[in-house]
Amino acid sequence: LRTSHNGCVVLLVALTATVACVSRGSRAWASGHAAGRCEQLGRNPLQSHRSAPQLSVAPGDDLNPSHSACVPSGTPISRLGVAGLAGVVLGLAVAWASPLGIAAAAESTSPSTVGVYFGQGCFWHVQSEFLEKERTSLGRDGADLTALAGYAGGPSAQGPVCYHNSSGKPDYSEMGYAEVVGLRLPPSTVADFAKFHFDSIAKTATPPGGPMRNVVGLPGGVASPLYPAVEGANAGRLQLLASALGDRASSPSDPKPLGKPIVYIYDTDQFPFKPAELYHQYMDQKYSGLKRQMLSEHRIAATGCPESPLKDERQEK
Repeated sequence: LRTSHNGCVVLLVALTATVACVSRGSRAWASGHAAGRCEQLGRNPLQSHRSAPQLSVAPGDDLNPSHSACVPSGTPISRLGVAGLAGVVLGLAVAWASPLGIAAAAESTSPSTVGVYFGQGCFWHVQSEFLEKERTSLGRDGADLTALAGYAGGPSAQGPVCYHNSSGKPDYSEMGYAEVVGLRLPPSTVADFAKFHFDSIAKTATPPGGPMRNVVGLPGGVASPLYPAVEGANAGRLQLLASALGDRASSPSDPKPLGKPIVYIYDTDQFPFKPAELYHQYMDQKYSGLKRQMLSEHRIAATGCPESPLKDERQEK
């Protein structure tokens, strides 16, 4: 436990009091036993603690009602022990409530993986590349693989976000979304996956605006504790820009500031990942078996968008 100074002081005092209580109780018991002042108790777990405050439970005692205890008359051993125990609990509570204690608790409950997303042109090839990256870098396989094609970077939407379609459903590109691939990664590996992404963009960058733009999504965006490592993985090769709603509709013909390809950094809380339609998932034929497995285990499901984009589903109803 990492504790504050005040918590340590309270805990130390409480432990000292407990030792003193046990010592006094032991001496009283020995004295009472020598004088023959013992009484037999028909023991009950509730009665032992509430109705008979003098009960002393020996180590290993199982509180079985068929057993009996020898208790020295007039020796409030259990009350002394309870007081000492209460002090210990108080000391631990004060220590744990300290800033360091709270930080330790937060660390112990931090998620083992975080949701992120990456975009660079068509999500078909990006998903295939990140599935392979998961396999080689994380040792994942089968249903443990997390890379999914989807959309991100547009305004919050309660309903579906869909690919181009003839059914009148909301079109992702008209809503300002980009094609991305979402994953769940251990925080310590995000920088490595970002470097993998930046290496690809450095070779073949997509236009700075529109639905095929370069994208990275992190919890908290540029304010994320993960961002410095992501920025380090870039090593100055690309221009990383904090995203804002206005830049979703940028024209593909916009100039590249600083002469570098642009990568928009999104806050995944403000711009969450939206899974794409089933027919967009696992387009690489070597993952066709994985698609069937994911469907059978309900890890992927229909999104409410048309699965036949060239058909007007409204005419079929």
